[in-house]
Amino acid sequence: MTLPVSGQINMSQVNVELGRSANAPISLGDSAVRTLAGVASGSIDLNALHGKSNYTPLTVTKYDDTDRSYDSVTSGGTAYSYPSVSVSGGSGGYTYTWSFTSNPQSTALANANNYMCTVSKNYAKSATGSYSAILQCVVQDNTGHSVTVTNVNAGADWTS
Repeated sequence: MTLPVSGQINMSQVNVELGRSANAPISLGDSAVRTLAGVASGSIDLNALHGKSNYTPLTVTKYDDTDRSYDSVTSGGTAYSYPSVSVSGGSGGYTYTWSFTSNPQSTALANANNYMCTVSKNYAKSATGSYSAILQCVVQDNTGHSVTVTNVNAGADWTS
């Protein structure tokens, strides 16, 4: 939550913005308060905190998984790949929503609400084949901020 852009600001609001309890000990000289205000040294007053936010934007990094190989000589089975994302920033409590943006081989999607999803396709004994799919993942933190990561690649192959 961002501090008010104008009007009165009190120290309990600053505490809450810093993730502390409203009545925690605080002073304008605290390093966290100075960092929030963008005033490293010298005089500081509450006006320096107007419109300031302690929120760190979400950063999401994607990890493709396209190089898994399976042997279909002795039996059929299921080929799996596990694309994933890692998240930093935001306010924690992340939720994940995976979906296909391209799925030409009709692969299956599981664990679509996890940082790592599972893409799979069944194959027959002695078959040769492969799949590739492109996904996106929407990551949302507990403040409602979200980032959509696109072009996450998944794939696998099988040979006899």
